[in-house]
Amino acid sequence: MAGGRALALFFLIAGAASLTSTVAGNQPSDPTQLTEEEKENIGRFAVRAYSADEINRVNIRFCRVIQFERVVGAPSRCVLEILVVDDGDSGRIRVLTAVVQLQEKEPKDQLLSFSMLPPEVTPRSPPQHAKCL
Repeated sequence: MAGGRALALFFLIAGAASLTSTVAGNQPSDPTQLTEEEKENIGRFAVRAYSADEINRVNIRFCRVIQFERVVGAPSRCVLEILVVDDGDSGRIRVLTAVVQLQEKEPKDQLLSFSMLPPEVTPRSPPQHAKCL
């Protein structure tokens, strides 16, 4: 009987402790949630990694991440849509898609895929382009 009371008391205390940490805003952080700044840094990494590749050698500048999604079934992979300024095409705004493997250990992150929409497919002046110029 005493064991049952001790167990009930344990669950009561554990539940109260959980409730107070949630109320106080001390919720454990979700490692799959990234801040906007972290997403932008991943986008910058993808553009730098692609531009540094000797085969590609494109003259593009990072502008901003317009879409960021985790790959279902592989949460350490993310797909980004990024706006860049193509300095080799009279400063035209281009949209590219990159797949990045996020890693906690070295090497830190890895660019898995990178593709740029053709100029004729990239919209001329959507509202988000204003922040690039």
